[in-house]
Amino acid sequence: MVVQHVVSERLRTAGFSFVTSFHDIANAFPSMQHNHIQTATDAVVKDADRNLLRQRIGETAMVVEASDGRVVVSPKCGTLQGDSIAGDVFTEGYHSILDAWNARLHGLGPPFRITAFSPFDLSDQDLAVTAYADDVCRKILVSSPQTASVRVQQSNAILDEELAKATMAQNVDKQQHIAVFKGTNSRRYTKYITQHGMQDGTAVFQARYLGGLQRFDGQCGPEIEVRAKAAYVSWCTFKGLWHRRELPRRGLRSVFLGMVYEVLLAGVDALVLGRRHYDKLDRIVTAYGRRLMRGTACEKTEDEHGQIHYRSVPNSAVFRYLGIASSRVELRIRRLKFLQRLARDPCKHHQVITAIFGTMFFDAEPNIQSDGGLSTYANSYAKTYWEDIQALQSLDSAYWLVDMANGEVLPFFSELAEEFVHVDVSELRAQANDNDNQPPTKMRALSTGEDAETVRKALLLVSKMTLRQELEIRELQSAVFKTFVVREPNPIISTVKAEVGSYLEKAKMARSSGGSLPEGEVHAYAWAALTQVAVQQETLDGTSKAVIDSHRAAMASPDMIADVVYIAKLKKAFNKGEFKLFLAVSPAHHGLLEAVSAGVLATGAVEKKGQAPASGMSRELQALVDKLTEIASK
Repeated sequence: MVVQHVVSERLRTAGFSFVTSFHDIANAFPSMQHNHIQTATDAVVKDADRNLLRQRIGETAMVVEASDGRVVVSPKCGTLQGDSIAGDVFTEGYHSILDAWNARLHGLGPPFRITAFSPFDLSDQDLAVTAYADDVCRKILVSSPQTASVRVQQSNAILDEELAKATMAQNVDKQQHIAVFKGTNSRRYTKYITQHGMQDGTAVFQARYLGGLQRFDGQCGPEIEVRAKAAYVSWCTFKGLWHRRELPRRGLRSVFLGMVYEVLLAGVDALVLGRRHYDKLDRIVTAYGRRLMRGTACEKTEDEHGQIHYRSVPNSAVFRYLGIASSRVELRIRRLKFLQRLARDPCKHHQVITAIFGTMFFDAEPNIQSDGGLSTYANSYAKTYWEDIQALQSLDSAYWLVDMANGEVLPFFSELAEEFVHVDVSELRAQANDNDNQPPTKMRALSTGEDAETVRKALLLVSKMTLRQELEIRELQSAVFKTFVVREPNPIISTVKAEVGSYLEKAKMARSSGGSLPEGEVHAYAWAALTQVAVQQETLDGTSKAVIDSHRAAMASPDMIADVVYIAKLKKAFNKGEFKLFLAVSPAHHGLLEAVSAGVLATGAVEKKGQAPASGMSRELQALVDKLTEIASK
C-alpha cells in the first residue's frame, strides 16, 4: 500500500500519465494445481522435507459423513482449509506466476517498467507491481485513453496465460483501473475514459487496495472522510455501552481505543497529511473523548457575584484521559514503528525502501545525496519519514542514534538498524503529554531597561561559556590525538571501512541469532586494517616496517590491541571525499605510533598539527557574541 502511494505521488509530480490496475483472482487459494505447487516448492524446501511436503499436499483426503454413507474426496488443487502452511505454499506458487508475467511484460518495452535505483544495495528495483497474498496491483505508463486500453489488454492477456498454467484465472469483470493523465490534453482524456471506460474492467476515480483508498488525484481528504464514517459506525455499535455508569472508565477507554480509535486511524499512517487533516482527526477524537469523560470535560467556577461559569478543558486534557497524544504524534509513532519493521530485515523490504528513498529513472536529483543525507528535492514521503526519524533527537534514549547517523539516512537500515529497532518510540507520546501538562508560561514584553539588559547578559554569558568549552575540547584533541586528513581513493579508507563493516555485520548477526559477539572492540579492527595498509607501503623505511611487523605478530587477538590502542577512528570531513583519521595509543608504545604514522603518510595522507579550526557552528556563535558585545557597549 505504501509503495503504491509513494510511486503514484512521484509519477504525478514528475508529470507522467499512468494507469493503476487492481487485479482480482478467482478462488485464488483453493484453485492452484498441485503440480504447479510442487514445482514451485521443490526449489526452496530442503531435500529431507521435499517428500513429506509432496505427501502433505498431493495425498490429502477429505472425508464427508453423508446421510447415505461416507464420501472420501482427494482434491487435486489448493490446500486443505486450516492448513498452517497454506499461505506459504500459495505464495511460492503464486509469485512464480507473477515473476513470469512481469518478465514477459518487461520484454514489451519501457511502459511496463517503472524502475528506481536503490541506495541500500545499489541495484535497480521494479516498482511497477506489488502483491500481497492474491491482491495484485500494477502501474503502466500510458499517453492516451487508447494506449491505456491496449496496454491493459496486453497485460491481462499475458497474466491469463500464466495463470492458466496453474489452473487459475482472473475475474476481469471485477478489475478496476485508475487512470491519471498529465499534460495539455489531461482533462479531455480524463473525460473520455470516464464516459467510455476500459475494455477490460472498470475505470474509476478511486479504489480500495489492501484496505486503503487509492485516488487518481492523491487527495487524502476522502480517506479521512471514510475513516470518520467507519469510526462513527463503530461508535454507534456500542452506543449502549458508553454511558453506563456502573462500568469502569478504564474498561470503556480500552473499548473505545480498540473499536473506534483504531478504526479511525487504520491505514492513515500510509498517507502524507496536512495540518487540516490532523486538526480534523483531533476534533473527531476529542468529540468522542469528551462524551466518555461524563461531564468532567468542563470546569465549573463561581465568581464573586455568585454566578457559575463553565469552561471546557483543553484538548490536551482529553488526550491524557484517553492515554493518547494528538493525531500528529500518534501517526508519527506508527510511521516510526513501520520503519522499525523495515529495519529488522531490510533485505526483505528492498522495494519499500527504494520506493521511498530511491532514485527513480526520471529524477533529476537523487533522493539520497552523495554524503548520505536527504536531498532537498526528495519526495514528500521521504521528507515525512526523515522528519519522523529526526524527532528521535528529543528522546534521551535515542538522541545518540541521530547523532551517530550524522545526517545520513541509510545507517538506520544498516549499521544502526539493531539499535534503531529497539527504540521505544512510544516515548514520544509520553513526552507530548508531559509538555502539554506543563503550566503555561506567562509572557510579557521586555522593556528597554533592566529586563532587556539581563537577557542580553545571559545570552552573552552562555555563548562565551560554550565557545570556551569548545576551544578546550579542540586543545585536548590536538594534545592527545594524531590527526590525518585522508582523501579518496586512499587504500586506508576502503580497507578500514571493509574491516569495520565486517565487524558490524557479524555483531548484527550475532545479536539477531542470540550468538556471541565478535571478540574485541570495533576500533581494534580499524587499527588492524590500518597497520596492514601501512606496512605494505613501498616507500616506508625498514625500521618502521620492522616495528609494525613485530607489533602485528605480537597481537594475537583484538583484545590485546585494545590494551595498546585507545583511539583508531575514521570520520567524514566537511569536504567531499575527505576523511579525518584519529589515532591515540598508550604512552609506552609511542614508537609504534610514529612507525604507523610514517606508513599513513606514505599513502598520501596529510598530518594536521595544532588545534583544529573552529566549526561552522562555533564561527556562527562567535559572530553572535561579537554582535551582542557591540550592542552592550552602546
